[in-house]
Amino acid sequence: MMWLLGLTMLWAEERQELVYTISQNGKEIGQRNVVITYFPPSKSTSTAYKKVEFFSDCTLNIAGKSVRYQQKGLGQFSATRSNFVISNQIDGRTIEKQGKRDLNGNWTVFNIEEGKVTKEKYTSMEVYLTSIEMFIPKIWMDGDRLDILIIEGEDSIVQNTVWNSEKVKIGDEKIKDYIEQSNTASTNDLSISDVRDKDGILLFTSVQALGTDISFALRSIPKDINYGELKEENTFSGIEEQEL
Repeated sequence: MMWLLGLTMLWAEERQELVYTISQNGKEIGQRNVVITYFPPSKSTSTAYKKVEFFSDCTLNIAGKSVRYQQKGLGQFSATRSNFVISNQIDGRTIEKQGKRDLNGNWTVFNIEEGKVTKEKYTSMEVYLTSIEMFIPKIWMDGDRLDILIIEGEDSIVQNTVWNSEKVKIGDEKIKDYIEQSNTASTNDLSISDVRDKDGILLFTSVQALGTDISFALRSIPKDINYGELKEENTFSGIEEQEL
């Protein structure tokens, strides 16, 4: 079988670019770049959607061993359908993930490694959003669902919990004055901290699991979004399954 991902190619005058410092247990280990483009409804896409492009490069310490981790991907998210493709390279080993959310909110995710394809399905009650969408500006409410599909790394992980509003201590002086909202979400195996400004921009987030803390701290506050002019060049085709 072969899995294909069709993507919409549109031009926009302005994009929102975010650069994050990645740290492990308080030590800087790399960088993540995120570019978010916002598109209004058009003739071919009846609902507005967001395109998220991202790239990460860092060196993790796992059980005393240095592990190079590189990641690149693209996701498109709307109220009706969402899709993503992501490539994770772990010390040269490549693991690709492709996902598609249908009209009912159910996700199908394909994992591809060395020509082998495995398939996972998640209902709308199991997964509300993906870890890619955490970088899209959003204001959370105390008690909001966080049924999240974490697609970084070797395995996809589902965590089901809710947000609790509370003060999160962070050490980055550059973004402290911008903090509007601090939340945490915890299960027995994992804890997520989330700090945002008044516009919902993610300033800082950390994931604590298996005795380690991986955090992302925004390096500078981006300028206001200018949607600019839009010109359609192609249409969105989604993920297709082809029999060989």
